[in-house]
Amino acid sequence: LSGPHLPAAARNLTDLLNTRPRNPSQEGFWFESALGGRQLTPSSPEKSDSFELRSRGTTRSLQDRGAFSGGALAGDKLADSPAEPAAAAAPQGLALTEAPADDFASNAPTALGGKLLMGRRAPQEDESLRRFAFSQEKKALFRQTELTREWAENNYYHLPLAQHNAALIAPNHFWKDYALWDGASPFLSTHLSEAASSFSEIMLALALLDLPWESQAQPAKAESKDGALTLTPSHRSILFHQEIKPAQPDPSPSPLLISQNFYREGDRYLEENGEKSDKFVTGEFLTSTVYGCQVVVTNPGSARRKLDVLFQIPAGALPLQRTRPTQSLPLLLEPFHTQTLDFHFYFPRPGHFSHYPVHVGRDGLVSASAAPVSFNVVDALTTLDKNSWDYLSQEGSHDQVLAYLDQHNLYQTDLSRAAWRLKDRAYYDRLLALLRSRSFFDPTAFSYSLFHHDLPSLRDFLAMQPDLPQDPLDSPLLAIDPIERQSFQWLEYSPLINARAHPLGAQRSILNDKFRTQYTAWLHLLSFRPSFTDEERLGLTAALLLQDRLDEAQAWFRPIDPSHIRERLQYDYLQGWLAFSAEDLPTARRLVAAHDPLALPDHWAAKFREMAAQLDEIDGKTPAAPRPQDRDATQDRLAAAEPQFSLKVENHAITLDYRNLREVTVNYYPMDLEFLFSANPFVSQDSSRFRNIRPNQSERLALPPNQNSFPLPQAWQNTNVLVEITAQGQTKAVASYANQLDIQISENYGQLQVRHAADQRPLPRTYIKVFAEINGQPVFYKDGYTDLRGRFDYASLSTGDLDQTQRFSLLILTPDHGATVREVKPPAR
Repeated sequence: LSGPHLPAAARNLTDLLNTRPRNPSQEGFWFESALGGRQLTPSSPEKSDSFELRSRGTTRSLQDRGAFSGGALAGDKLADSPAEPAAAAAPQGLALTEAPADDFASNAPTALGGKLLMGRRAPQEDESLRRFAFSQEKKALFRQTELTREWAENNYYHLPLAQHNAALIAPNHFWKDYALWDGASPFLSTHLSEAASSFSEIMLALALLDLPWESQAQPAKAESKDGALTLTPSHRSILFHQEIKPAQPDPSPSPLLISQNFYREGDRYLEENGEKSDKFVTGEFLTSTVYGCQVVVTNPGSARRKLDVLFQIPAGALPLQRTRPTQSLPLLLEPFHTQTLDFHFYFPRPGHFSHYPVHVGRDGLVSASAAPVSFNVVDALTTLDKNSWDYLSQEGSHDQVLAYLDQHNLYQTDLSRAAWRLKDRAYYDRLLALLRSRSFFDPTAFSYSLFHHDLPSLRDFLAMQPDLPQDPLDSPLLAIDPIERQSFQWLEYSPLINARAHPLGAQRSILNDKFRTQYTAWLHLLSFRPSFTDEERLGLTAALLLQDRLDEAQAWFRPIDPSHIRERLQYDYLQGWLAFSAEDLPTARRLVAAHDPLALPDHWAAKFREMAAQLDEIDGKTPAAPRPQDRDATQDRLAAAEPQFSLKVENHAITLDYRNLREVTVNYYPMDLEFLFSANPFVSQDSSRFRNIRPNQSERLALPPNQNSFPLPQAWQNTNVLVEITAQGQTKAVASYANQLDIQISENYGQLQVRHAADQRPLPRTYIKVFAEINGQPVFYKDGYTDLRGRFDYASLSTGDLDQTQRFSLLILTPDHGATVREVKPPAR
């Protein structure tokens, strides 16, 4: 922990905390919560002089209860040793105990690589993964695409950017201890319980604390000697303890208590170390100055009191604020209650005046009275506190004022009282230098930057204004960045699958309303820019890719200088994505090789792994197994491993293209040509209508590894025949088609692959138009193009149309290799 700003930050934090009063109730709750989890108790009834650390009650987490559980946070277990029985008592504080540090250095890497920081899975999580793996041994079915979700970057755990503010990790005494830490000795803080306002603060505090992460094998030692319990832990520990101390008995209370004190209106309290106390006037009183009298009546008894309170303003004074010169008020005081009364007055002339004190009576008898007071009233105080801020701000020199501010808490000093001095440029410069050295912003002081034409300070003053506009601005005096000011945040939308590959009509539309709102807000911000930065071009590229506007995205991405952006990982991924769209596979392979998935966050590692898997598949290699939770990659791998076959009949031969098959059954049905040219737009390609008809011929055909063409039986070479192939639970039927396409369809996963029939190369950019039969009517479903692998997902769509689809009809169209129509069923789910 080092840096030139550290002393100023520590001073600022100390001053700020000194303005806050202690909260004994909260401190007591933290202490009792810690003590309630684990405590020193006798180890057995037979050995009442032996103690061990035992758990008591349910463990409370910091996040749930705002406190640590456990008497010793280091987790040391106390060995049996002689000790005297502990007695419950009021908490007396939090003590630190430090053991020798010879083992800590060697154990630090182990501790930092433990369960917490490395994110080791819990046993129940391993069980969930085991069950998932077991379920994958069965036949996996198509998993419908999830509805599009809006994703936001989380710098804090599970909190969007709009909720990132200083209150998440607020100043407290734990961070003060850390700011004052010397950086050399082990860091321990007795205020650890205060660092529990959020999950992020808890994790930061635990990471900074120099305590072992796990319980140590060597137990702590407890020894009782001469009435004292000595605890010697084996490693650094924080010990929550209670002890009993002697106290003097209270004297018997009086039947009725009364007090009166005088204060100056507008200057009533003193503030020191966060505690507010009364500032009573006991010496000279000024003429023409408003004073008040505070009367406090207390009933310490258990009986209700009906009282009369009589008070008068001092002689020589005049009443103010509806106060009467003499007044008697009835007062009903409940048992153990206190009542406060105030009256106000001022002295018009100097002199010595007496005062009849407040009297309290009951049933005509005087029960109690305050002591009489004599007032010394003057036109000007003869005794001045020349070290006070009230005096120095008005009468002191500039040097005295600055010296006072340097030594005192700025949070408890009203700088506006000396604002009149800021017209002096020399004083102004020295004051702002002092404020900057203390990391303290005073709006009045910085506002004089406009008076003195101090542009750097004026920029700071304008930047600190709370009501600035949200639109971007870049000027010499003020720069407004909506992302830095958290009025705009980049959001991701995944999975987002667009139904149309081309705009419908003259105006482009975005069907996802959330993404449309985000994109419109981004364009609004860009409209304020005379030119775009490289980071803004990168963001616009990502937004265009979400709309499948590849050419426009490539045009905006190409001029980006990667040395001018911070998001190099995102830049490389988008560059790889665009390389795929441009069929630039060497660039995509280079970008994948440049990023080690083990060094990336999980979601980015998955993206680069999928990119590598697609490159391997394009090269004909077997892609690596995907993570079970990766739906798209899993669908691709399952589709690639599923037994598949397709067939066509031409030149009196059956051409059977197959994968993961050893044999098939071939059935032959004579048919009329009208079967292929039915008026029904959904031309059936299966043999479901022939299931109740016995084939005219059936044979089992073994599939040699290197042969995929088989002659038609002589009886069917000159006949219109439906050839049906059955294998691995799949049945397909086909007639001859005049094209050069090899179509592989994975119905269970809603995917197809288009290859050239002659050389089996994938055919990218093949146009696919999909119609769905919904409620008996053909309806346009989606269209698009195959990727570099020749693959196309015809079923996935970010709508609910798949739930209503009975079947699909696919138009597969290429400019050079012909066309065909296929009819398929929706994926099983």
